[in-house]
Amino acid sequence: MINPPFRTHALHPLCLAATAALLLLSACSGTPGKGEAAPCKTYCQSQEDGYQWAQRASLLDAKACAGYPAEFVAGCKQAVTDAKLSLNPREGF
Repeated sequence: MINPPFRTHALHPLCLAATAALLLLSACSGTPGKGEAAPCKTYCQSQEDGYQWAQRASLLDAKACAGYPAEFVAGCKQAVTDAKLSLNPREGF
């Protein structure tokens, strides 16, 4: 009898667990989409908070910074400016 070129064994449980973990992580990282920010719920006061929040959301539009304390907005806008400069460093807007 000739063996087929592939095996028909069930998937290894460890492979299934790793696949499930990757699917869960990709689902979390995809929501919200790039450039869209989930509303800030904690640590939404300081300039550093705003900068970090905007970086995590990969913001490229400072409109998302509105509605928070002035220092948070300043940090958020700085992160947006830095992100734009990193995409096109020659622009220097």
